[in-house]
Amino acid sequence: MKKKFGSDKSISLILRIALIVVIVCVCATFLHVFDVKNVFTGNKEKSYEGHVDTAYSEIEYQIDVLRNMMFTYKDSTEGVYSTEEIMEIVSDSESFTKGYHFFYLNANGVLISSEDSRYEPEIYEKFRDISSFNYTDDYICLPARSYFDDTKYLNSVIGINKIYDENGDSNYLIIERDLTGILNLNTFNYLNSVGAFAIIEGNGNIIATTPSYDTYFKGYTNIFEALTENSSKTVASLKKIELIKKNFYSKMRSSVKLSDKNGEEVFIYTGEIRKTHNLYYVYYFDSSSMSKDTRGVTFRSFLICLFMVLIMGALIMFVWATLNESNEMIIKLAYIDEVTGGYNYNFFRRNIPDVVHNNRETPFLMLRFDIMNFRYINESYGHEKADKVLAATIQEFGKFFDSPKEMCVRVNSDQFVALVINDMSFDDKYMKYLKGISDEANEAMIKYPIRLKVGMYQIRKDDYDIDLMIDRANAARKSIDVTSNALMATYSDNIISNMRKVDAIESEMEKSLKSGEFRVFIQPKWDIVKDEILGGEALVRWIKNNGEMVYPSDFIPIFESNGFIENLDFYMLEQLCIKMKEMRKSGIEYRYFPISVNQSRVLINNPDYVKNVEKVLKRYETDVNNIQLEITENVFFDQREKMVEVVTELKKLGLELAMDDFGSGYSSLNILKDVPFDILKIDKDFFDESIISNASTVILKKILEMAKELDIDVICEGVETKEQVEMLKGFGCHAVQGYFYGKPMPCDEFIEKYCVVRKDDNTEK
Repeated sequence: MKKKFGSDKSISLILRIALIVVIVCVCATFLHVFDVKNVFTGNKEKSYEGHVDTAYSEIEYQIDVLRNMMFTYKDSTEGVYSTEEIMEIVSDSESFTKGYHFFYLNANGVLISSEDSRYEPEIYEKFRDISSFNYTDDYICLPARSYFDDTKYLNSVIGINKIYDENGDSNYLIIERDLTGILNLNTFNYLNSVGAFAIIEGNGNIIATTPSYDTYFKGYTNIFEALTENSSKTVASLKKIELIKKNFYSKMRSSVKLSDKNGEEVFIYTGEIRKTHNLYYVYYFDSSSMSKDTRGVTFRSFLICLFMVLIMGALIMFVWATLNESNEMIIKLAYIDEVTGGYNYNFFRRNIPDVVHNNRETPFLMLRFDIMNFRYINESYGHEKADKVLAATIQEFGKFFDSPKEMCVRVNSDQFVALVINDMSFDDKYMKYLKGISDEANEAMIKYPIRLKVGMYQIRKDDYDIDLMIDRANAARKSIDVTSNALMATYSDNIISNMRKVDAIESEMEKSLKSGEFRVFIQPKWDIVKDEILGGEALVRWIKNNGEMVYPSDFIPIFESNGFIENLDFYMLEQLCIKMKEMRKSGIEYRYFPISVNQSRVLINNPDYVKNVEKVLKRYETDVNNIQLEITENVFFDQREKMVEVVTELKKLGLELAMDDFGSGYSSLNILKDVPFDILKIDKDFFDESIISNASTVILKKILEMAKELDIDVICEGVETKEQVEMLKGFGCHAVQGYFYGKPMPCDEFIEKYCVVRKDDNTEK
């Protein structure tokens, strides 16, 4: 049978939701990482832009220093100076102005540097046309080549200040700032490490660059050509390069993104260098340089997000494992029987309806059964071994009833319910099943024979109510008379009426016992030789407070089946002991006769039975000579060794024991060999006038002879006629019991009639 549990669906739903959550988290992780990358890239762009602004500020600062020096020297050199005085000014200025070079060009065309080197052809060549320059203050800072030599690559800016010597001739004080030197300052280190910085003219010609320029545009002297050749040359890229040119002409700062020939995104920042004539800066870097920075942040963000996802996954797995473990625990608590390890009654009622419904053509039997006298096994061998018998009942079932449609579970205690297929092999399977349980019990050192009391209900095609099917099988089980050999019963309509009687009796038995509705009646035993009473047998009568009587034949089998007979038997023994104590305390003179009390199989199975009997006798100070215990012969069929042990212990208390219904079984003689009985009570079938035969007469005589030889008294039960009395007397029988000498009577009536001592006492029949 495929076992499904509702909680499995819940776990499956939780897992699906958890999987969706994980997927969403993974997607969110990638989106977050992407957002982090974009944000960091944007921040990085702003950072680069900030570095470019800083670099531009450095260039502007250097230009401002040059301009300020020019204005300073202009003010300080107004007037007439000798050459020596001018050279002194040049020398002093260069000593405290790092990075700036000072030159003096006299009226004769001699160029003198701060070291008074008069023969410097290269420097002279650089400034040879300065005399032709139309000097104005508007262009105090100029790119050297644009104004002095259009054919040479010069990367400086200069400031020019006109000075007049003592002859009134025009001389020039020239201050030069090398642009490459500016780009090598520390301010440009970071930009140089990730891109290329260049100072250009308006037409794109390159004046000065950082060392990294060759990495991107080696061999190019014009920035526009370099950008065009290294771009993807798509329409969009070419348009953006044209946009850069326009921004130059409009003297606007700009930042442009375009794709290079490798498909990588590049960034270009441009702007005018103010306070110069036609000078601009360009900063170029590609995404790879930015990726170097963003890759670490992105990777760290990814690792953090991945770690969080893994933690979430681990938490989900932990929750799933916890739920799964909890589910297994719930299933175990809800559907597993902890004693047998099999499924329990809840599982049976949950799944069997579907099995029956889906297999209408299968001849199913519903079984409701229990283990006979399981209480004795539990108390005699202990709970651990008793539980092994319960577990074996479930485990052995699966070995023989192995169809996926069949199932057996424990309801409670030793009560079981099973669904089996009623085919031709059922009887054989059942016998093997019963043997299997017995074998497992024997392995557990339980010598008590295992018997099952089984109620069966044949499921019909129109049956749908599983509880009704179980109840009907249980009704059949309850209808079984445990004193008979038939321990299997099939439900029939007659059982319902019987069960109503059973239910009515069981519903009242406890209350009736407490309220004293169970009365002690005594039937006299008679000495037919001396024609006098010799004792009596205590018999129970159930007389309700409203006067209604329930006959023993109606309630004794029920009490033997449900175990209540144990309470009733001890009640009868205790009532007799109480009555005898009252007689002794009354001050009235009584004669005492031995009164026998029946002891059931269930009672004797109690491991504390002998101790309990002894306690009752001592509690009421009862003379053991006044009490006899009657034990039915068939008690010894199931547990011979145990019964011999119990009887032996009872004999040690000084009690006389009688075997009731001697000869009704098949092992009476063997029992006499082992068990020290004092009295045999012979069943009336041996001398019933309607069935008496020569064989039964011979057997009866031999029993009487054997008993006499064994020194065992014999009482013949059920004597109802004078003829029976005479016949038994002729066979040598001395004692009888039956209606001929007296019907069962209330205890007080028996005492008044037979026990009270009177002066004219003459015992009546």
